[in-house]
Amino acid sequence: MRYVKLFLFSAVLLISGGCASQDCKPVKGTVLTGTDTAIIGVFIDKKGYPQVTVDTVTVHPTQKIVFAGPDKFEIFFKDPKSYIGKVEYRSENGIIIIDVPKDIFEQARKEGNSTAGALKELLYRYGIRANGKVTDPTVRVTPH
Repeated sequence: MRYVKLFLFSAVLLISGGCASQDCKPVKGTVLTGTDTAIIGVFIDKKGYPQVTVDTVTVHPTQKIVFAGPDKFEIFFKDPKSYIGKVEYRSENGIIIIDVPKDIFEQARKEGNSTAGALKELLYRYGIRANGKVTDPTVRVTPH
């Protein structure tokens, strides 16, 4: 697990580039080229709030999102009918992995999220809780 965490932190540093000062603005992100994994770095800013290296991440069904950050942080979805899976995730050794379900669009249609039939995207506001404070980025899911 130590090597996995080291690899993920290295990838986050490479992706975030100029974010070493932790004063950078997050960007929009997608999965890493040649993989089915999007990596989001989580860090604590100077005021003690959790921040992310990617403000809005775009993924497809069956892909995964890996959050790498402080040893203890939580991800929670604002809507209890989150189609990503569970409503709340807790980090293990500074890592959270969320798998985007294969049938995420079918689940959304069953819940009444589509009036026009075919959904083009799903947006999920989620919170990151760390250090007793919360920030609110977005996950965007698009069909393949």
